[in-house]
Amino acid sequence: MKIKYVFILIIAIGLICYINALWAEFVWDDFLLVVNNPLIKSLNNFKTIFTSELSPKFDYYRPLQTLAYLLDYHLYNLKAWGFHLTNIIIHILNALLVFLIFKIITKNLFISLAGALLYVCAPIHTEAVTFISGRADLLLACFSLLAFLFYIKERYISSLLFFILSLLSKEEAMIFPLILIVYDLCFKRQIIKKKLKIYSLFFLFNILYVILRLSVFNFSQKPVFFRKIYFSPQINIFSRFLTFLKSILVYLKIIVLPVNLHMERKMEVTKNIFDPYVIAFLIGFILCFYLVFKFVKRRNFILFGLGWFFITLIPQSSFIFPLILAEHFLYLPCIGIFLIAGIFLERMRQRKKSFTFILLSIWILFYSSLTIIHNSNWVNPLRFYRWTLKFSPYSHKVHYALGNYYVQYGMFELALKEYRKAIEIDKNFQSSELNPDYIENIYKKDSLLLSFIHHNIGVILSQKGLLDDAEQEYKKSIALNSRLIEAYNDLGCLYIKQGKFLEAQNILNEALKINPNFEKAYYNLGVIYAEKKEFKKAISFWKKALEVNPNYIVAGEGIKRLKHGE
Repeated sequence: MKIKYVFILIIAIGLICYINALWAEFVWDDFLLVVNNPLIKSLNNFKTIFTSELSPKFDYYRPLQTLAYLLDYHLYNLKAWGFHLTNIIIHILNALLVFLIFKIITKNLFISLAGALLYVCAPIHTEAVTFISGRADLLLACFSLLAFLFYIKERYISSLLFFILSLLSKEEAMIFPLILIVYDLCFKRQIIKKKLKIYSLFFLFNILYVILRLSVFNFSQKPVFFRKIYFSPQINIFSRFLTFLKSILVYLKIIVLPVNLHMERKMEVTKNIFDPYVIAFLIGFILCFYLVFKFVKRRNFILFGLGWFFITLIPQSSFIFPLILAEHFLYLPCIGIFLIAGIFLERMRQRKKSFTFILLSIWILFYSSLTIIHNSNWVNPLRFYRWTLKFSPYSHKVHYALGNYYVQYGMFELALKEYRKAIEIDKNFQSSELNPDYIENIYKKDSLLLSFIHHNIGVILSQKGLLDDAEQEYKKSIALNSRLIEAYNDLGCLYIKQGKFLEAQNILNEALKINPNFEKAYYNLGVIYAEKKEFKKAISFWKKALEVNPNYIVAGEGIKRLKHGE
């Protein structure tokens, strides 16, 4: 088969699998990273993108992800299908790169085609491809694959440049130099000593990246939404290692049998070496190595595939994040698994050619069908949140997000129900004594999240006229997060409604201490003085609001009304 027909086949299957994703709306983190992200709205933000974190919620340095969104925004505005189209194109490009790399390494068309086809249609990729916010995984894979492709073609400068781009896409790229060492150990062991200088260049850029992240691009002092303590002393190294082994079986299961895929996966920390998952992994690992070394001629390819899988998984593994499993963590690692799958299919083809083609066709059809079906679960926020809660009913983050969705469409009673459910879940895990690791880590009291929840409840109660109850919610919000200036502002507005002007002034001034450029506080201080008939002071505060934000229309309208004596 000619290469151009191989490319057409990979592209065709990729489009068939993800064409229905074009109808999916923005969901979950898409609103923060895309819809409400001011950085992507202007081309003048190019420099700012490279000196800022991903968002106030995510303390990550991924400028190429934001830059990609900026380009999409100026091509499609806020049309979700355009952002989805870019994701699909990058994913198909990655599958083509997988084919080329497999072809160079194995020099076997069937292995390369089988591995690439399984990769492009694998359902586990929906969390990276159909989820617009999964763009970082796509870019990481794209630039890492390009860097690896140029490395094996001995174009080391080009490889290094693409490695730098991968670092700017996602921090997990730091592990990439180990892949190069494993490749040379498996295929070019005799010249590995000659490449020490080349390896050192890659590691040097890793060191520079770390220095920049800890100095120039250190965002850790800023308030970060949903910050977690992953390196809890309650979870020792041995428990992390056992949990990592357990997670491998779970990951392999969802690669081979990808049913009921969903986000917000959690797993308990394993502390016992006799855990059934750990024992099953150790037995399976020993058995696989025995079979490989006993019966497989291409064992160096198998070892490379396993090395790729484990090395690229480590930065996002349960050893680092002991309570979290995520399907998008597998986007780059599973390439190693599909290389191994291609090798075993090739061995089978040598004996039973027709059966192998039938098996591969059924496998691709099975994967493609599940991918198309699962894309429908991302079609809109409501369906996505309900689907996720079906498998993760105790995720207070999802209940909070669903509450926000209901608020957006004026379904306030349903929103209150979801917000209170999120608070109840948080309290239950706080009082639980069953698993202290959960309390310390992923279910540790998230004061920032609860602060937003109490603030949103306050907004709803205020709209319903329950001002006293709303006041208590705002105060709870501020107690949990003393820097949530929107809660200060809304509490100030509530006091203005009640005629408590002194209390309103005090709370709005507190907001301005936190952020002197908070135009809403200036505007509402102006409202207070307008109510007290002190018009000059009112106008002065409204002018300050306009200095901060010249497009703050209500402040300008207020000045016009007072000047015209209305």
